[in-house]
Amino acid sequence: MTTTQQALDVDADRPIEHTRLHIGGAWVDGEGGKEFDTVNPATGRAFAKVAEASASDVDKAVAAARAAFEDGPWARMKPKDRAAALWRLGDLIVADAAEMGRVETLDMGKPYLGARDGDVPTAAGLFHYMSGYATKIEGETIPISAPGSTTPTPAASRSASSA
Repeated sequence: MTTTQQALDVDADRPIEHTRLHIGGAWVDGEGGKEFDTVNPATGRAFAKVAEASASDVDKAVAAARAAFEDGPWARMKPKDRAAALWRLGDLIVADAAEMGRVETLDMGKPYLGARDGDVPTAAGLFHYMSGYATKIEGETIPISAPGSTTPTPAASRSASSA
């Protein structure tokens, strides 16, 4: 089967579920309701209309992300809970591999099996792998042992040594 045939065999006529902007935990239309076609490069056919973000939409998304980071649960989570949340995200990606592979195939024009069995598990694996860092990174800098290199000193050490 050719790459183009695989791109056609992914139920291209079934609608894509989420085509709006995700801002502040909600799916919203772009300012002014603008949309654009996203085209399958293997077929040249539009397969979805996607919300177009304005500069104002981007500002709203950045403000929402900043507020979620500073005031949401993530900032107060224990490292083990952050690790569990990242691992769970990887699990959710794997659970939805068929649909994610379908959308990736339509959007990129690549073979479905490569997307479903390659790209999607790789993305999930990155979340699984990185979840381990949530319990390992503590804000310290490891000194570099190369001649002439300098390593920043953590703020607590600087203030203690300058007293």
